[in-house]
Parts: sequence; C-alpha cells; structure tokens
Amino acid sequence: MANVKVTGNAVVIKSTAKVEDIKLLQKLRPDALILKDEEGDPVFGIGLTPGAGKVTDAGISFSENAMDGDGFATYTAVMLADEGEDIKELVADEFGNTLTQLAKLEAGLPAVIEEAKAEHAALLESIEIG
Repeated sequence: MANVKVTGNAVVIKSTAKVEDIKLLQKLRPDALILKDEEGDPVFGIGLTPGAGKVTDAGISFSENAMDGDGFATYTAVMLADEGEDIKELVADEFGNTLTQLAKLEAGLPAVIEEAKAEHAALLESIEIG
C-alpha cells in the first residue's frame, strides 16, 4: 500500500512502484496500470506527469521525477487545515478513494513488473550489434 506522509502543509503519497518501473509498464504492459471493474471498464489508473502530479476521480498521476533518491513515484499536494482540525481525517476525506483504488492496483504490480523486466532483458539479449 502507498505510504502517506504529512509534513507541514504538504501531503506526499509515495507509491510502492518506482518511476522507472511505471515507465517500463507504460511501454510494455500499459493495461497493468489500469484497474478495471467486473465488466472490464476502466475504474482507476496511474501514470506519470511533469511537476508534483495530479489526482482526479479517474486516477493518480505521479511526478515523473523521483527526487528523494529511492526512485519511488510520489505525488505531492498542499493542504490547509483549520487549527484543531483532524489532519488524518482531512487527508482520508480528500484522498481516501484514491488510496483505496491505488492499493488494489498496486497489489498486482510486483509480478507484472518482474515479467516486464524479464521480457525487456530477453529482448535486449536478442538484439545483435555489428
């Protein structure tokens, strides 16, 4: 499940997937980045975008730059709260659906990422230069 951290006015959602892995899946397994309902209709997706990212009803777009050194995809938002307001409740109200859907989608990503990496490595191995 994604990690959520609040520091000052910043809320950071940190994916369990690395930016490089999302980029690889965008090329080789784009459907793995889309959560679908029982009828096969898209419900939620993840992607990458310049800047801090974006959250909509359709999904979350993480920053295409992993700046904290570990490479995990992050989304950053600024939230203002009134004094005494329950910050956890505020974050849950604002991002609850996103975090729930993200957890469902991320649950299946590790296996798909490993498959895509193996496929990519085999592809590179099959290319001869010279």
